[in-house]
Amino acid sequence: MKKYLIVILSMLMMTLSMNNVNALSYKYKKIDYTYHYRGRTFTKYYTKVLVKGHSKRIKKIRAYLKKIDKRDQTKVNKSMSNAEFRQDSYDWWDKSNVRVTKNTKSIFSICRTNDSHFGGVANRYYYGYTFNKKGKLLKLFDVTKGKKACVLVSIKNALLKEGINGSSIRNYISHPNKIQFYVNGHKVYVCIASYEVDQGTRPIKFALKSKY
Repeated sequence: MKKYLIVILSMLMMTLSMNNVNALSYKYKKIDYTYHYRGRTFTKYYTKVLVKGHSKRIKKIRAYLKKIDKRDQTKVNKSMSNAEFRQDSYDWWDKSNVRVTKNTKSIFSICRTNDSHFGGVANRYYYGYTFNKKGKLLKLFDVTKGKKACVLVSIKNALLKEGINGSSIRNYISHPNKIQFYVNGHKVYVCIASYEVDQGTRPIKFALKSKY
C-alpha cells in the first residue's frame, strides 16, 4: 500500500511540474505619482506586471500590456488635471492593483482592480486580460466550458440573482466579446464594474466553468 502511495505521489508531482513548464516569469512594479495640491491629496498609483523573456509569446503579451497601461494612465491624468480646478475640499484618488491569477504553459491570466474617486461616490472597475500559449488575447468563449448559448444563460441567471433587470442583462450579453474576465484555478470569473449593468456603484463578480 505504501509503495502504491509513493508511486501516486510521484506521478502527481510530475504532472504539476509538467504544468509549470513554460510558465512565464514575471514581477510586479508599483508606480506611485501621489502629490499634494492646494491642501488636497491626489493619490495616484498603479501596479504593472512585467513579463520577463524574449519569446514571441512574451513580446506579444508585453506589447499589449504596455498599450493598455498607456491608455489607462492617459485617462487618469486627464481626470486628475480636471479635478485640480474644482472648487471642493475632497481628496482624490485612482488606485490600480494587478495580480496574475493563472500562469501555465497554455494560459496567462491577469486581473486588474481599479478604485477611483473624482468627486461624488467612489467607483470600482475590473479588467481582465488572458493570453494563450501564442500570446493571443482571448475572449470569453475561448476559455469558458460549454456551448455559447449555455454560457450566456449562466451569465443571465447570475445577473438575475444579483437583482439586475432584464433589459440591462440583454444589453450586456449582446456584446460577449466586451465582457471582462480572468481565469483562476478551473474557473472563469466574470467581472462587472460599477454602473456597467445599471447596478450603481456595486461591482459584481461571479464564476463560470473553464476549459483550462
